[in-house]
Amino acid sequence: MILAGDVGGTKVALALVEHGGSRFRILREDRYATEEFESLVAVVERFLAGAGDRPERACFGVAAPIVDETVAMTNLDWEVDPEELAAATGIPHVTLINDLAAAAWGIDAVSLEGVETLSEGEPLGSTAALVAAGTGLGMAIVPRSGGRDLVLPSEGGHQAFAPSDAMQESLLAFLRERFPRHVSIERVV
Repeated sequence: MILAGDVGGTKVALALVEHGGSRFRILREDRYATEEFESLVAVVERFLAGAGDRPERACFGVAAPIVDETVAMTNLDWEVDPEELAAATGIPHVTLINDLAAAAWGIDAVSLEGVETLSEGEPLGSTAALVAAGTGLGMAIVPRSGGRDLVLPSEGGHQAFAPSDAMQESLLAFLRERFPRHVSIERVV
């Protein structure tokens, strides 16, 4: 059994998943508002309370750059440490990955039902991009190399907003009053 999680700025989505062959089956899932908890450990403990056996593994897609073992969340005042999470919850193996990298790895499993084409076109190469607006603006790049996809997480949403006309310059001036240190693309979204 695996515990899978999506940890964002405003919510945590968790699922207990069973893996058999090449298929995954969701056994149980739930969502929690981050404002109601002090840490990811507290959310996981609430989810697993009364669940019986603990999962052998957990993987969390977190809305933050993965640089060191301990991850400082971008739009949430939490630090997530996989070793601390493992010790506190009794889950032997805990892994953290960037949330958009997690989405990019799973994109082929998404049903095309409900997918809308924003702009018709023909692919020019074998590189794709995933851009998702939530509490922040996440990005991942998916190049194909040697016949297989790679996933490169990106914090591209944190790049500076560069206006290109008078209306956008007015928007920048407005946002600078609210965010004097840095107006990013994420802040615009």
